[in-house]
Amino acid sequence: MIPKIGTLASSFSMLWKVLSIIVLSAGVLPAEWMWKGPPGTNRNLTGVAHGESGLLAVGEKGTILISEDDGLNWERILMDSPFQVALNQVSYGNGLYVIRFSGNAMVSPDGRHWETRNLPAHARFLGFGNGRHLLLPASGDRIFTSTDFSHWEEHPFTIPTGAVRLTGIQDRYFFSEFMTGRSSTDLVNWESGSGHRNGISWLNGSYWR
Repeated sequence: MIPKIGTLASSFSMLWKVLSIIVLSAGVLPAEWMWKGPPGTNRNLTGVAHGESGLLAVGEKGTILISEDDGLNWERILMDSPFQVALNQVSYGNGLYVIRFSGNAMVSPDGRHWETRNLPAHARFLGFGNGRHLLLPASGDRIFTSTDFSHWEEHPFTIPTGAVRLTGIQDRYFFSEFMTGRSSTDLVNWESGSGHRNGISWLNGSYWR
């Protein structure tokens, strides 16, 4: 049976209503707002991951930012050669930061020194979960997993047009296809259920979407 999944959207909606009531009752609004985010860039950021060297954020036109103090201070990482493509996604697992760009990938053990890696398929999504790097191709009849990002294991899976994300949490794998999804414990047998284009998360002992 698919684990019960809560809905973060309803929680945020309720929180917003409560905060609105408090603010309106008090008759005041915050006098000043402060931006809290990575300084040193005006590029749009597309992802962030936490690893051994700290937080790593990526974004458009080859933007890579690293923070070694939990986001208080950020340093921009300059690549050895011009790298002006959009960096779509970043993850961390088994000692490697992984960045996806244009269906390809590059990896780094420290977030500062990078090398490109060949992939078994053009990647729509790269992630990490349950001790494995996860590769969801843009199309085809296979998904791929790896523990070292060099040797890949194939798992038969017909990928629909709306596939967006593959997540591994608590010894279970979740495939998201916009507002529907499937889950599996072995990447072979899949159960249909609810999903979300932003994937599934684990918080306080429950699955959330």
